[in-house]
Amino acid sequence: MEGASVKTSSSALRVTRRPVLTVVTGPEPTAPSGEVCVLLDQHRAVVWLHGAIDGALAEDLSEAANDLVDAGLPVLIHTRAVTSCDATAVALVARLISAGLPVQVCGPEGPLAEALQQALLATPDAASGPPRMPR
Repeated sequence: MEGASVKTSSSALRVTRRPVLTVVTGPEPTAPSGEVCVLLDQHRAVVWLHGAIDGALAEDLSEAANDLVDAGLPVLIHTRAVTSCDATAVALVARLISAGLPVQVCGPEGPLAEALQQALLATPDAASGPPRMPR
């Protein structure tokens, strides 16, 4: 019968409480690993680098470089979220430049900015071409 009240015994209803706080003991959390994200647009490719850009990310960066070179688009690389880096980050930029792609690096700071500046200075035709590093 629709609209009729239903009665149940109080023993049939059980209320459970979930804890609000859970304490997890164990090893310290590890530092965030690096990540590379690539978006291919009609007129350019956009790359976001996050976290630690180092040898552990070399395979991902190599695959990204291959995709970018195959696309043949100008490349914009966002680096504001890079927490640390080694020569692997510079190798990505060098690979793209050696393939003849225009490269723009946005937001390099600290070791990444220094490494890119050194690489730029070591390039014979540095005065005429990429990478451009806007601030």
